[in-house]
Amino acid sequence: MCPSSIKPLAALDPYDGIAWDFDNTLVDNPNASLFYQYIQENPEKRHQIVTFRTHGMQDRMFPRLQETEGAPTENDFRGYFNVPDDLWFNWNMDQIKRERGIITGRPTEAETLYGLWKGYICRKHGLSVLIDDDLISTVPGCKKYKIKLMSSYTLEFVV
Repeated sequence: MCPSSIKPLAALDPYDGIAWDFDNTLVDNPNASLFYQYIQENPEKRHQIVTFRTHGMQDRMFPRLQETEGAPTENDFRGYFNVPDDLWFNWNMDQIKRERGIITGRPTEAETLYGLWKGYICRKHGLSVLIDDDLISTVPGCKKYKIKLMSSYTLEFVV
């Protein structure tokens, strides 16, 4: 096996099903070219996007990805899962209420469900590892559903 300095994503090699976040992971991330290379060099793996994009924004992912030289194509992925619109809406409303001081303290039901969603989707679809930038919104679900979580910035497992 190659040393991690030569193959920085070697830690993903044992996993057959890999979930990739989109925003600030596959795009707008300093490690994106490493992700592209890994996806393209490992077509036997089941690469899927798991995203918090909603309300039609998920339909813009692949056109956005193609704006980047060397990026994988839609055919390099087995598809994507995006958070349901109502779950995102309820979470977003609670975030606005928190900013205004209307909600304080423990997470609301919507915040809890949102934090569990990516881990749940990964477990349900046999994706053993998630690469994501938003650790706050993904650690709870990855812990609960026993999904390995890699930071898209540090390339280290945090769960």
